[in-house]
Amino acid sequence: MIVKDVMKKLSLQKGERLLDVGCGSGVLLSELVRKAEIVGMGMDFSEKEIEIARDCFPDVPFQTGSVEGIPFPDQSFDKVLCYGVLLYVENWKPGLHELLRICKDGGMILLGDLPSIRHRSKLYWEYFKRIPRAIFRWDILKNMFSYREATPWYWMDLECMVRYIESLGYQAEILRQPNGHHQYGGVTGNYRLDIVVTKGTP
Repeated sequence: MIVKDVMKKLSLQKGERLLDVGCGSGVLLSELVRKAEIVGMGMDFSEKEIEIARDCFPDVPFQTGSVEGIPFPDQSFDKVLCYGVLLYVENWKPGLHELLRICKDGGMILLGDLPSIRHRSKLYWEYFKRIPRAIFRWDILKNMFSYREATPWYWMDLECMVRYIESLGYQAEILRQPNGHHQYGGVTGNYRLDIVVTKGTP
């Protein structure tokens, strides 16, 4: 479902060069390369994840790097994917500028899986509803607590991000996750959104 959604939002075309920033173990990128027939490359700050990606998908190039300092020349890629990354960065602007820098004029960038601060109450309500059935279920309580501890991400003002991107001379649009996609058992799927940036010539 995510693969098809990314292909559609980025309008991926056969032979295009795509960089997956924050590729992790490379699963999503490998599927995009296979189904969209693109030339994909993955980058992640974690050396361990890159080792796993190289072992699992030897035909796809991977390397380490940070979203705030992407090790590629200007306008190196037709499309750029940054899925589930910026929510872990306290200041997203340097990373955004790097993504814009490496994307070709006329290209597109997908900033995926961003937790919208304007939908924050939905998370609290979802957890509140779970309390009665979780009182005597240690497995549910354990998952709830580990979820909160394992994901120290930042709430993001997506409308503010769009305004900033537009102030740079580019188009940006907030889009929902695909219908039927529920992350973490449906708790967060209602408020983690995407921003698609179209990089014309500013």
